[in-house]
Amino acid sequence: MTAASAPAPGDAVSGVPAIDTHTHFWPRGLLTAGREGRDWYGWRPVTEADGRRAFALGRTVLAFAPPEVDLADPTARLAARAEQQGIGFEAVQVAGFLFNYHLDAARGAAFCRELNTELAELEAAAPGTYRGLAQLPLQDREAALAVLDHAVTELGLRHFVLTPAVNGRNLDDPQILPVLEAMAEAGVTANVHPAFFDKLGAGDRLGRYYFESSFAAPVEASIGLMTVIHSGLLDRYPDFRMCFTHGGGIAIHSLGRFDHRWHMISPAQRTMARPPSEYLSAGNLFYDVLVHDERALEMVIERVGVDQLTIGTDHPFAWDHPGGAANWIRSADFLDTTAREKILWRNAARFYGLDPDSPPGTAGS
Repeated sequence: MTAASAPAPGDAVSGVPAIDTHTHFWPRGLLTAGREGRDWYGWRPVTEADGRRAFALGRTVLAFAPPEVDLADPTARLAARAEQQGIGFEAVQVAGFLFNYHLDAARGAAFCRELNTELAELEAAAPGTYRGLAQLPLQDREAALAVLDHAVTELGLRHFVLTPAVNGRNLDDPQILPVLEAMAEAGVTANVHPAFFDKLGAGDRLGRYYFESSFAAPVEASIGLMTVIHSGLLDRYPDFRMCFTHGGGIAIHSLGRFDHRWHMISPAQRTMARPPSEYLSAGNLFYDVLVHDERALEMVIERVGVDQLTIGTDHPFAWDHPGGAANWIRSADFLDTTAREKILWRNAARFYGLDPDSPPGTAGS
């Protein structure tokens, strides 16, 4: 990597614009139901002891205080993000606790269609500044395939979000992998984001000290990444673009073990054509930079290069890099100007099919 001088502190926001590939929103259906005091796909509004409004699913009460509305004014939301971090474009996905895989096939499909319709309306209202990450009811293969077709052909959505596991089943499960293959054949993209529920070790050994986020979230990202690689999906569909949170998780830092295992087994037992490490820097796999640590990011760059890294902030939740991931990259003295620009927006523009020569927020974008 070529070192370059960092921009002056006052230039952090006013410099190169950014695309954020990892942001969340609260569905309007949930917020409306909360205001009206009614159930929404199993979620019910509750009032906590301190008077704050919240939602509960079964015995689980969310610790997050919901807003009154969200995405009702996308221009205002993005204006605030531009002021804070110079972000001019967002890819938005539902909050991580609302994948709703607890629903049966019919209700799950209805939920996803409602959610995807809201995202399609958002894209139509702000086509140059938002991409909606549509959702699929992956708890049922046939329902997921039908919702995929509806989202692509009826709503015009081209970008989706998946979780590394669905009710304890990894992405190579026989009921899930065909959905990923259908996505690849449709030419859409997939962001892979850990679910709030159903993470490895949740409620057990990782249930204290925020370990479910600090340990389990990057572990889940790694499981999703390595499951996709080991499934052979990328051999069959080398152009299927996928973006993984948390810099690909801990797998990036443990490649020697994965490659060692691949070389240990006989060719007849191998489920993919090449060692796992050779897939990581292929042009179709992307990773956000939400690793919170310069040395960790340097390792990711060493392993996959800068051409597949994007900004991820987890907005509006609290796991952004201190001071903001976009501002961090702008001031990173271990990156040259070209690398910063790639990470801030050019790579994400390529991933989402935007104009690679027009920064977000300009007329060409």
